[in-house]
Amino acid sequence: MLLFQSPHKLIIAVILICITQSSFTSSKTTVTCVNGFGVQSPATTAGCNDNNFSSWNCPTASCQKDGHQWVLMTNCVLAGVAGTSKQQCASYNPGADPTKYECRNSGGQSYLCPYTPANVPTITCKDCTMPHPESKPKPVGPKPRRK
Repeated sequence: MLLFQSPHKLIIAVILICITQSSFTSSKTTVTCVNGFGVQSPATTAGCNDNNFSSWNCPTASCQKDGHQWVLMTNCVLAGVAGTSKQQCASYNPGADPTKYECRNSGGQSYLCPYTPANVPTITCKDCTMPHPESKPKPVGPKPRRK
C-alpha cells in the first residue's frame, strides 16, 4: 500500500517515526542507585545502576542523598585492619559476597560494608538517560581490586 503513496507522504512518515523514537529513548528519569553509583569521566557524569542492574548516565550535580553526594554506611571493614567504622561512601557497588557492599570514600579507600540491595543506603539521581544500546555500559562505583 505504501508503494502507491506519494514519496512526500512516505518521507513525512519516516521523519515522524524517527522523532517519536527519539522522544521515547531520550526521556529523562529519576533513578535510585541501588546496585551501584560512581562519578565517571568526565566528572560531570555519574553512573547509576538501578535495582534491575540497568545502567544510567546522570548529571553528577543531580545525584544526592540528604544534600550530599555520598551515603553513610556503618560497620564497614578495611581489609587487614581490626574493627569497624562509619564511611561516607562517594561510590558503591554490591560486593562479591551478596551480604556486603564495596564502598569507596572520597579519599579513595575501599571498605566492605554489611548491606544488601534491600537495605543499602542509596543515592538518587535526576535527569538520567539510558546509554545508547550500541555503547557498552561503564561499571560504576569502586574499581575492582587486583589480587
